[in-house]
Amino acid sequence: GVDSARFVPDGAAALADDRPRVITAGRLVPRKGFQDVIRAMQWVPGAECLVVGGPPGRAVAQDPFGKRLLEVARHAGVADRVRLVGAVPREEMPAWYRSADLMVTAPWYEPFGLTPLEAMACGVPVVATAVGGLVDTVVDGVTGELVRPRDPAGLGNTVRRLLADPGRRLRLGAAAADRARTRYSWHRA
Repeated sequence: GVDSARFVPDGAAALADDRPRVITAGRLVPRKGFQDVIRAMQWVPGAECLVVGGPPGRAVAQDPFGKRLLEVARHAGVADRVRLVGAVPREEMPAWYRSADLMVTAPWYEPFGLTPLEAMACGVPVVATAVGGLVDTVVDGVTGELVRPRDPAGLGNTVRRLLADPGRRLRLGAAAADRARTRYSWHRA
């Protein structure tokens, strides 16, 4: 479940600039699909991607998997739009989610997936791969969109389409917050 008192849609964080922002978060391990999210940015011109997780702060760039992700970003030609944030304190996560236009999560295996649910509780629509618990938490076309795993082009095209439609994102985000609150709050769980 999710702490529905902390993870709320209110109090959006200010963006550093006005370019679209996607966020992806979790442990920095290959099965979480961060590589695919970064590759997908090739199909999302102008948007930035924040990767939250791993060692804190600058140490994430020295982490072996962090280095690999930076290499993927360079190879994909999107290194200037991908930022490895590293781990952040748990109490700061709601502000990070709310600073994004979309939460993108692309694992090829995921038993449940807490970070997309936290983003949903913050009113952020989710683009997720249709695997494991994500097919229950993310309702395709209602709280976000589901895509095939290991398909960066399909993922990128879906993200680009949603970023171009603020009205749809607003509707998806409202439905996401409602679903997180009514079905996955700690009280309900």
